[in-house]
Amino acid sequence: MSAVDEIYTNLTTVYSDDLPSINPSLIKGMYFGRETPEIRENNSPERLCLQAVSDYVHSRGKKLLWVPFTLGKPDSLSLIGNLANTGRYTDSKNKEHDLFDIIAIQP
Repeated sequence: MSAVDEIYTNLTTVYSDDLPSINPSLIKGMYFGRETPEIRENNSPERLCLQAVSDYVHSRGKKLLWVPFTLGKPDSLSLIGNLANTGRYTDSKNKEHDLFDIIAIQP
């Protein structure tokens, strides 16, 4: 199993097995835990994983939060800005979506 498949399987397991015990109206979204901003190429394993996670979360009417860190590096800010401004995917119904709903930058 690839790393992308493993992350996706873990997400779906948590969502289907653990979250039902919590009132669904309390869950507003999920946090994408990869904090490094180096998600670049559209077909990289990291980007494909991000798209799968984003699609899964959005298909359930929830929001996806990302909190990348910059370590004060201008190139990190550039990568975050690029992904924030151009990070989109097309779902199975051929609708286009932003990857993230909320991005909070750690300095």
